[in-house]
Amino acid sequence: MNTFSPIKKQRFIYLAAQEGQLYLKGDEAKAGPNIEKYLAVFRDFIAQRNSQYLDLRIGYEWCCAYVYYLMKQAGYHLSPTPLHNSTSPLTIVKSWYHWAMQEQRFLDTTYEPEAGDLVLFDRLIENVELDHIGIVLENNFDSTLTSEGNYYNCSGIFKRKKDNTIRGYIRL
Repeated sequence: MNTFSPIKKQRFIYLAAQEGQLYLKGDEAKAGPNIEKYLAVFRDFIAQRNSQYLDLRIGYEWCCAYVYYLMKQAGYHLSPTPLHNSTSPLTIVKSWYHWAMQEQRFLDTTYEPEAGDLVLFDRLIENVELDHIGIVLENNFDSTLTSEGNYYNCSGIFKRKKDNTIRGYIRL
């Protein structure tokens, strides 16, 4: 299993901060040239199940792709399907959660996050559990600063209150 070296972790944090400051937006189909670099990390994998996703005009929910893209850029190698005995891909937040539990990398909200941790949200955008994922850039007393993709179809840097929308963190 790959782990982050301190240099990779610092690169990941730096890249997440830089990428978040671009404030990129997808088109009405959650696709488009602004965000295709994120979508491309899973596009072929998703297209194996549904060939319509070979069409670059068709997008998908991309918060997980944003995180995965930045991890790859930082030099971290993780299979799109890292769960033992499962083909569930990291295209959905629930798979990140199950992977983190399997690898004993999940930290609940009693832990203080560190820059470079992933943050998993419940009911942040939709009224469903595990609906969003981001990257912690900074931890403060009652909030975190995060880099996220696909927050209402936009990337950005966000200040998130430490409240019941945070399920927990993944320590890489």
